[in-house]
Amino acid sequence: MVRPETHKYVPLNLSLTPEFAAFIQEKMDSGFYTSQAEVVRDALRKMELCDRLIYDLQISILKDMLKPSLKDAALGKYQDYSLEELIKLKPRAPLKSKPKKK
Repeated sequence: MVRPETHKYVPLNLSLTPEFAAFIQEKMDSGFYTSQAEVVRDALRKMELCDRLIYDLQISILKDMLKPSLKDAALGKYQDYSLEELIKLKPRAPLKSKPKKK
């Protein structure tokens, strides 16, 4: 995670919707932030943390999904496949469904 105390700031020019601008102003009016930049930096830190938590959760879910297969493999319950056989295997349905077209 990037810490502002250890890095120089890079000036940016951002265009926001009126709703986001109002939201930033509300945060400043709360007295917790003294500048628009502080609000944006804090929001980005929180987004970075959220992304990390989501990634960690996804990895945890994948590990849980693999546990039964790894257990079977440890017990010798598996089948060897050649590369050619793997290529011919019918792929499973994706975990996430694609959005339906309207």
